[in-house]
Amino acid sequence: PATSVFLRIDAHPPHRASPTPSGEVIWAEPEAGRIIEELKRGDEMVLRSFTGSDNRSRDEFISLTGFGEAWKAYWLQSEQPPPATGN
Repeated sequence: PATSVFLRIDAHPPHRASPTPSGEVIWAEPEAGRIIEELKRGDEMVLRSFTGSDNRSRDEFISLTGFGEAWKAYWLQSEQPPPATGN
């Protein structure tokens, strides 16, 4: 739990956070907003964490296909307009 976690979307610079004692990783505003914008337009997300006694890096690759559409559907179902964005 003491090692950082990195989240990278496509070729954007990675976002760094430290896990909480329970193992959750939380990004606060405004960085969380930047991450959402990258997710909406991205193709692939890579989550890098460090595990084991030797803190070996572990990468998880996650496709973002459909994320933008799912984001819009979420806001429509919640009956709230999506937050304003640059596009």
